[in-house]
Amino acid sequence: MTHNGIEYASVRGAAQTAGVVEQTVRDWIASGRLTAVRLPGRRLWMRVDEVHAAKEESKSAPGGRGRAFTEQELKVALDRSFTDREASILTGRSVPAIRKARQNYGGAS
Repeated sequence: MTHNGIEYASVRGAAQTAGVVEQTVRDWIASGRLTAVRLPGRRLWMRVDEVHAAKEESKSAPGGRGRAFTEQELKVALDRSFTDREASILTGRSVPAIRKARQNYGGAS
């Protein structure tokens, strides 16, 4: 949607644009990383350029998807005595990131 020459996206559209789930966009709004406005209607809208900026910021944040595992984080992730959730808490990484690391580096789950 374009309003006053600025391109906006709904929560669903912002999630698709950034390649994340809708809850991530809602978390970005709650944390202040992304500003949402109510244009005519009840939906929340975000500026598309801000969505891209929030996505780039999340890549470089601790636990971000774009940052490589440190040796210590990888050791914890691959240690099977920890559940996926426990490894996530210990490393600050998401559960899907832990599962992917285990799949890529540690064989079958």
